Amino acid sequence: MISETLKNNKEKRSLTAVQLVFEVQRRLFHSLLSLNISLKIVDGDVVHRILRA
Repeated sequence: MISETLKNNKEKRSLTAVQLVFEVQRRLFHSLLSLNISLKIVDGDVVHRILRA
């Protein structure tokens, strides 16, 4: 995913190194955030199943 981002940014050539770093950090943060949310949903689902059983 990150290498894909770097490749896309190389093609643009307009982004500076600083913008590149911010872009990678931003995408990484968003993917971690969405992963964290989905983990919480799964965790809650597991807890409900245990309580019902």
